[in-house]
Amino acid sequence: TTTMVVEALMGAAFFLAVFVFVFASRMFVIVQTGTEVVVEKLGQFNKVLTPGFHFILPIYSKKYVTWHRTEETRVGTRSSIQKVRHVFAEIPVVEQVHDLPEFRSSTKDRIDVFVNGLVFYKIVDVKKAVYNINDLYSAIESLVETAIRDYTSTASLEEVFVSRDKLMACVVNYLNDCEEKWGVRIIRFEIQEINCSPEVRKATEAAVLKKRQAEARLTMAEANKQAQLLEAQAQNEVNSSNQQATAQLELEKAETKKQLNNINNQIALETTEVEMKVLQMEQAQKAQNIIAQAEAEAEGIKKILAVTGITEEYLRHRNQLAAWTEMANNPNNKIVLPYNSVQLLGAQSLMHSLANTDPKHE
Repeated sequence: TTTMVVEALMGAAFFLAVFVFVFASRMFVIVQTGTEVVVEKLGQFNKVLTPGFHFILPIYSKKYVTWHRTEETRVGTRSSIQKVRHVFAEIPVVEQVHDLPEFRSSTKDRIDVFVNGLVFYKIVDVKKAVYNINDLYSAIESLVETAIRDYTSTASLEEVFVSRDKLMACVVNYLNDCEEKWGVRIIRFEIQEINCSPEVRKATEAAVLKKRQAEARLTMAEANKQAQLLEAQAQNEVNSSNQQATAQLELEKAETKKQLNNINNQIALETTEVEMKVLQMEQAQKAQNIIAQAEAEAEGIKKILAVTGITEEYLRHRNQLAAWTEMANNPNNKIVLPYNSVQLLGAQSLMHSLANTDPKHE
């Protein structure tokens, strides 16, 4: 009996220990970094637990949420799309990326396109994300699909392919209200690829090729035109430079010639001054010689006049005879004789006799 009582007590203690352990494990909650836990009290929202160690009473419990995401599974060249269920007790509050399925939409020119993209988001208010929307993941997918269809319905196929930035900005702007309503901040939307049917793709590629060829020809024509224009401008600049250089050269030549003329004029002026000085010196020398000769002749005349029988008349006739002698030596054939030439000839004979007579003996 005692053994049975002991075994019963040990069993009760074991069950009590298990109960206490389970109860204690529910009272102590550890929240991981990057997540938050929603706590409810008797089925109603109570508070949000941030990362760390927390103690809660048994009447409090964690809130579990179930969200569904469309995911694509690839096996070789095959792919399958299915809805995947995600159950969270700890809500992730870090930035997340959602690989969206391929959405089909029609463009303004009634061509079907298939857009596949990635949406980056972050839960900033866990309470709104849990209680304001039933399935957050599905809601984000639906909004992105709606935004893509709204944009493609107002754009042509070429605009959809070319203006990807506009499409991404349109999706982000369309989802801006999610932060206030659902506590989710849409950070950005990236397009992975845009596809269309093979027939449309082939026709589009052919049209794009023709357009690029036309643009290439136009670009080539513009380039040739620009090259010709640049060549003409360069030639004009060369001609202008040559003209300026020629004008500058002519100006320099004229300036050099002017300077040379000034130098020559200066040299000529200096030469003239030198010649004038030389001429003045020569004239002065001649004048001195004439004066000296005149003084000598005057002195000689004085001496001659001092001799008896020689008068001024004698000297005058002597000079006339000297002039006649010079005229006789002239190669001209004609000689003009003055009216008193007989007297001069007589005077010449007298002068000759006087010249041969020594005045000292008379």
